[in-house]
Amino acid sequence: MVEKLLDMDKINAIAASRLAKPFTEWRLFDAKRRNLMKACLEKILAEKPSPNMFEICTKSLKEE
Repeated sequence: MVEKLLDMDKINAIAASRLAKPFTEWRLFDAKRRNLMKACLEKILAEKPSPNMFEICTKSLKEE
């Protein structure tokens, strides 16, 4: 999923950032899924995403 979001981010950053929003609710899941979703957000940030995707990911991780 992360790879597809990153590919889409290069084509349509607004749509990609909207599709990434479910990852922002990572705190609602059990520990295993929470860690996986958090890792996905961190992986997206490591790839230098668009400003839209960057905002979604950083705000979500900041609220830890």
